[in-house]
Amino acid sequence: MSADRRTRHLWVVLLGGPLVWLAHFALTYLVAEAGCTGDGPGLDRFDPPAPRVFTVAATAIALLACAVLGRRAWRQWRPAAQHHRDDDRGHQSPGETATMLGGIGLLLAGFSAAAVLLVGVMTPLLPGCGS
Repeated sequence: MSADRRTRHLWVVLLGGPLVWLAHFALTYLVAEAGCTGDGPGLDRFDPPAPRVFTVAATAIALLACAVLGRRAWRQWRPAAQHHRDDDRGHQSPGETATMLGGIGLLLAGFSAAAVLLVGVMTPLLPGCGS
């Protein structure tokens, strides 16, 4: 695997979970807002119960994406990975840095999944459109 490809993989593992959470939150908020306040042409598609149905579907997709990203991060971090030693000057080797970033990516994917789940569970339970 080339160094450029490995670097891209590390960025996906590290930032994928928070980006999934951000997209989920923004899309569910926009659909709910369009359903509650949108009276323009074409916005009648977003009338209730469409925001709740969209939220449930988007939550399922986002949780699946977080699980896939978490699995990729786990494979990067797993304890059975090669053990890299510090060099003579005390610096971490590139493999050790990648392992550490995989662990951070795993935590971020887990936290992002929890945030997605909180938004996805609370939205259908709360009264819609300020009622």
